[in-house]
Amino acid sequence: MSKRKCIGLFLMLFSLGSLNGVAQEIAFSDESYEQALKQAKQEKKPVFIDFYATWCGPCKRFSETVFTDPEVKAYYDKHFVCVRVDVDKERILARKYQIQSMPTLVFLDENGKEQKRISGLLSKTRFLHIGQELTGERRTYPELYKEFRNGKKDLAVMQTLLTEAPDFIRELDGQERIKWRERANEIFKTYVPLKKLDHMINNLDFQIIMLYHEKVGRDDSVLNFVNKHREEFEKIIEPHVVWEFILSRQNGLINALAKAGDRAYLEELKRIDGDMREVYAKIKYPHLSVYNVMKSQSDGIYALYAEKNEGKFIDLKEDYFNQVGEFLTFTDYREAIQELVIARKGVLSSQSYERLLVWLERASKLKLQPQEQLDMSCLMGNCFRGLENYKKAKSCFNQAYILAMQLGDARMQAQIKRVLEQMPDE
Repeated sequence: MSKRKCIGLFLMLFSLGSLNGVAQEIAFSDESYEQALKQAKQEKKPVFIDFYATWCGPCKRFSETVFTDPEVKAYYDKHFVCVRVDVDKERILARKYQIQSMPTLVFLDENGKEQKRISGLLSKTRFLHIGQELTGERRTYPELYKEFRNGKKDLAVMQTLLTEAPDFIRELDGQERIKWRERANEIFKTYVPLKKLDHMINNLDFQIIMLYHEKVGRDDSVLNFVNKHREEFEKIIEPHVVWEFILSRQNGLINALAKAGDRAYLEELKRIDGDMREVYAKIKYPHLSVYNVMKSQSDGIYALYAEKNEGKFIDLKEDYFNQVGEFLTFTDYREAIQELVIARKGVLSSQSYERLLVWLERASKLKLQPQEQLDMSCLMGNCFRGLENYKKAKSCFNQAYILAMQLGDARMQAQIKRVLEQMPDE
């Protein structure tokens, strides 16, 4: 074989290898928006429009993780005319569709009439399901729910409703969101006794338990079942996920009792060194007793709600933070502040606001994720607003608005905008 042929073959193989190594995304039309609508009408296909911006991180992430999924690509390429719109280049079109945040996904019928829109990110599964629902190949969530309500207690249908509810509910607002969340919880209450816990030692049902069994009571049958059969669950599910379920639910129970002024929380604390000791042993606090750390935390909640002592709560939380030391996270600070604000209905003493700002100053030195930076800015803004330092409050909320935009969180953007509009002049 000649040297030229060898080089040619090498280049061809290299090119093929490169193409195979790059995931191909949905085939977005090269035509203009108007031409795409004409194409959709001629081919009798619905239209999918991706409104994005080149600087939008969530847009890029969605494109790389969802549009490149082989099943998603195959379905949308076959059944939709897909259009991508850069909002910075197509400002008139973006205004026409009242695009407020990115990514925004808009679905039209073949005549150009809007059928559905989503602002923010979706899972690959939900994005695919939306496409299938709009083409009539898949029943919508309300249609599945109607089947359940008509008396057909099909375990497979109920399982589908429970697993898909979070994605469906996330797309709703206001009373609709509340209504469907309550309906999902009612399905769960029917599902568990019908299927029976002994038959729920599997991955999918454990995910359902985690989603819906959020609050537990004393002698809770589900929590006790998972704790008793922990090793069986650990064989089919990541062990740390099982531990987190047990710990979060038991800690939630302890804190709920303390919050209600029920000193039975002290009895539940004993399970830390009792039948749940193997799970609580997973929490590592060098030179510290897990029991003592947890007791300090629940005592603070009891002081806040039962004794209504704001200062004592902050003192006990400070003691808790000192005990945890280097293991302290931003979540610890955030949850303590939120607990205090909720308990006091958003009205704290000036001294408390000052002490919370000290906490937040410490928290700012931690390595924070973008969502945590957003939460931090909002918390600081609220503290400065409580101190009537509106200049600093506005600065914090403006920073939070930018972070919410970068995260593609349209709901948070709207909330922050309302706060800024309602804030008094300096």
